[in-house]
Amino acid sequence: MSAGAPEDAAGGSEQLEELQELLNETVKFVEEAGKNLSIHPVANMVGAFVVGIMIGRLLGRRQEL
Repeated sequence: MSAGAPEDAAGGSEQLEELQELLNETVKFVEEAGKNLSIHPVANMVGAFVVGIMIGRLLGRRQEL
């Protein structure tokens, strides 16, 4: 069992690095979204409305089945 421990530790380290990279990219995305929202508020509202309609239709179809 101890032979697998170093492999698990290395895998855990890689996962932590991937999670850190994902977190960094998420922070960048949220920062950019905030900038875009202040620059183009109407476009973002229309986009959110369209996404809401699409989700509603998908959920409606799911209930019909």
